[in-house]
Amino acid sequence: MKKAVSLIGAAAFGAAFIYVIDPALGKRRRALARDSVIHGAKLFRKAADIAARDTAHRLKGIFAAGKAAFKHEHVSDVVLADRVRTEIGRVSSRPNAEVIVEEGRVTLLGPVAAHEEHAVLKAVESVRGIQDIVNRMHPYTPSANMQTQTPRTRQLDILQRHWAPATRIIVGSAGASMLLGSNKMPGVARTLARAGGLALIARAATNLDFAHLVGFKADSQTVSLQKTIKIHAPIERVYSLWTRYENFPLFMSRIREVRDLGHARSHWVANGPLGMPLEWDALITENIPNKLIAWRSGPGSLVQHAGVVRFDSEKGYTRVQVRLNYTPPAGAIGHLVATVFGTNPKQEMDDDLVRMRSFVETGKRPHDAAGQRHIGFRNVVRR
Repeated sequence: MKKAVSLIGAAAFGAAFIYVIDPALGKRRRALARDSVIHGAKLFRKAADIAARDTAHRLKGIFAAGKAAFKHEHVSDVVLADRVRTEIGRVSSRPNAEVIVEEGRVTLLGPVAAHEEHAVLKAVESVRGIQDIVNRMHPYTPSANMQTQTPRTRQLDILQRHWAPATRIIVGSAGASMLLGSNKMPGVARTLARAGGLALIARAATNLDFAHLVGFKADSQTVSLQKTIKIHAPIERVYSLWTRYENFPLFMSRIREVRDLGHARSHWVANGPLGMPLEWDALITENIPNKLIAWRSGPGSLVQHAGVVRFDSEKGYTRVQVRLNYTPPAGAIGHLVATVFGTNPKQEMDDDLVRMRSFVETGKRPHDAAGQRHIGFRNVVRR
């Protein structure tokens, strides 16, 4: 087992070494890696500052709550009423109950959804300073066509999808402790402890639930990219290019081919990792001429994604804003591995948009585009 791990490690190190010293592309790859490290260090410092402030505030709140538990506090009826209304708003989809407080005695009046009555009463009971509760609410059953907002359920932070900075610090520290302590464990326990420690560190670092982290959840919410660029061309010409997506291979570095399937559907072929082709179907979900185009990938696509591009006219320029959300194979871990080995989706999107701007403004196809066919080029740039 140890020998196999050593061989895999040596092979990975060798591949990475050859990758960065490549005579043709090594210099650029090293520059991109250096920029990524600098950018990551800035993000880490910012995240550490936020986490420190959040932890300090939470510790202050815990200390205040513990102090109040041993101290009798007189709370005015006005303050109690505000606290009760706040708690009701957290558990009720339609917080219409009227709250009357007299000398610590709370009277609840008005309508309440029948399935929420118990939760409302429990929330009111949790308010510190209340002496008694009189329930005079009128339960009702919401009709099928009544629009009701889904109430927020109160959960521990660790049970929620997104964690607070303080929670991430605690979980990440626990993961690091598991890694350090695994060296003293026997074989199977050591492997499980290391896997668990790495999983906790990854969960804390990315703030993504495990389903999105490893790609088990088939939606487009793992990685989010956004870019805005100005193009010196009329908005009609820029919008026309985006609607004729058969031209995308003329300025995008990885898109080989796009076929229009009709009925707002299209088939895409792209260069994937190690040159392997990736194919998927896409569906236009919204199209407002000269304003907006939105799309999403079809069912069964290897890379689930969705995006929207907006067009705005600004004093002779067209401002193009692109937002893309996607889940790569193996989730956020797959995205991280791809980035480490030089496939940086954000950088590639930036470069593609720059090539697109040059394509529209000059009418000349960039030399480093992936596509080989000349589809509708003159019609697009002269329209």
